[in-house]
Amino acid sequence: GPKLGEDNVEVHHINENKLDNRKTNLKVLGDSDHRLTRARQKNNTSGYKGVSMHKFTGRWQAACTGKYLGLFDTAEQAAHAYDTYAIDVYGDVAQLNFPR
Repeated sequence: GPKLGEDNVEVHHINENKLDNRKTNLKVLGDSDHRLTRARQKNNTSGYKGVSMHKFTGRWQAACTGKYLGLFDTAEQAAHAYDTYAIDVYGDVAQLNFPR
């Protein structure tokens, strides 16, 4: 994995609390890892990471790093689908809607 001192490497706070610098809360990430841990965008109206309203159906859609995960009746169902996929693909560095 990436090491501190290499190009384009940074430390990620797993629980998103930048004041919590315990070793168990820190993970060294390279470029490809860090984009997966971005916080929810400010213009997100669903309130969940990876979830948005599908304009034509009025249902909630889930997507994770470009992977379409389907349409759901509620934003919560879509958020759980996002979390399941994120855990399967990214494991401990995945930022979840419903942290474990």
